[in-house]
Amino acid sequence: MRQKYLESLISFCIGVSWVLSFSIGIYLFLHGLAIGFFTAVLLFILGLSSGFLFVAFFEGLSLLQDIAAEKKEQTKILKDILSKLQASKESTDEEISNN
Repeated sequence: MRQKYLESLISFCIGVSWVLSFSIGIYLFLHGLAIGFFTAVLLFILGLSSGFLFVAFFEGLSLLQDIAAEKKEQTKILKDILSKLQASKESTDEEISNN
């Protein structure tokens, strides 16, 4: 439950970051039009870039969450394999001692 909540929260923050990025870019573009079109385009790119920092941050969090979940799954699989190997080794040892 906690994992699903965290995943939803990160996805929501990524969406908000995209909206923030474009909002800042459009805001700066509209205010830069009074100075000139070229300046407005540069301000748009600057605003978009600042919003991309948030997007990159939350995408990194999402990636780290996926890596942690994958490592938990791999650890579980390795523990299962180890327990099966130990069980087969014990049964082999019992057969040898019976002979």
